[in-house]
Amino acid sequence: MHTRIAPVSVKGMVTIPAQIRKALGIATPGQVEFVVRDDGVVELRAPAFTLDDVFGSVPPCQASHLTWCGKSTRGLRQTT
Repeated sequence: MHTRIAPVSVKGMVTIPAQIRKALGIATPGQVEFVVRDDGVVELRAPAFTLDDVFGSVPPCQASHLTWCGKSTRGLRQTT
């Protein structure tokens, strides 16, 4: 078990120590999820996103990109 103490700023901000960020796989900049359990324990997690969560976060492909994608994968296809 890892235990670290981090100060809380007057704005309520906490810096998560690098060792903890690395252990949780949290990128910077990034997000964390706080889970307060019924027994009072607070869990800090790297959030897991579903496809619904990220839908629309990437702009749609343009026709010029689709042409490029087709050319880049054409040589990888196997013919029978």
